[in-house]
Amino acid sequence: MHSVLSKYQTLRASPKLDRLGMIISFGCAIHCAAMPLIAGALALSGLHWLGDSRLEWAIIAVSFTIAISRLFWSYHRQHNNPECLILFSLGASAILIAQFFLPGGTATDSAAMAAGGLLIAAAHFRNHRLCNHKHSNKC
Repeated sequence: MHSVLSKYQTLRASPKLDRLGMIISFGCAIHCAAMPLIAGALALSGLHWLGDSRLEWAIIAVSFTIAISRLFWSYHRQHNNPECLILFSLGASAILIAQFFLPGGTATDSAAMAAGGLLIAAAHFRNHRLCNHKHSNKC
């Protein structure tokens, strides 16, 4: 059990997690911005599953899990700068507002989702910069 916990703590400390978070969050933003434009083409090409709400929720869950794990760990262990957490909170709020309160498939929904993804990617980018600025292996 101790080795599993140790591996998890090592993973949270890895800058690679910020890179993965940036990629997933940026991919989420592109997905959300493009869906209204290509929804019809996806249905015709057999790729309609790319517009499925289950895929959206899976992307959101992975993005939030990586962000919470990495950003909170870095904040508490390394830089104590709340900027990353604020960016993440704004991005997560935009995504959740779009999912629960805006009608799906609209330009407003897509814009809020894309903005949320970009804000979370920006949180990872800022966290990565803060950790590299400290020149420490802790982050």
